[in-house]
Amino acid sequence: MRRLLTLIIVPATLAMVFALYAIKNDTRLLDERVGELARMIERTRAEVATLRADWGYLTEPARIERLAREHLGYRPMQPDQIVSLEEAGRRLGRGNSHGGTSERRPDGRLSAVIDGSVRP
Repeated sequence: MRRLLTLIIVPATLAMVFALYAIKNDTRLLDERVGELARMIERTRAEVATLRADWGYLTEPARIERLAREHLGYRPMQPDQIVSLEEAGRRLGRGNSHGGTSERRPDGRLSAVIDGSVRP
């Protein structure tokens, strides 16, 4: 009886030892992977912070205005450049700026008639 019990317990113990070693090894590998992912997340967060700072700089209105002046010849709009639709047409020598006619709606807004269609 003792011999039978020993023949069952010894192999079972050895199997548990190997299983425990495999689980420990897998846990160590997973822990290393978690560490790699944590470092990757931290690098990505730092890159995102840098990109946000770059975006803030690149979209700064004063910078865009300066570049538009330097490279495109744009200048700030002057008050005398803002005219009504009728005035723009008169300046261009037509009924209005888009070549059609315009009429005032009951709500006070202008409607432009182009080729028989009405546009708001």
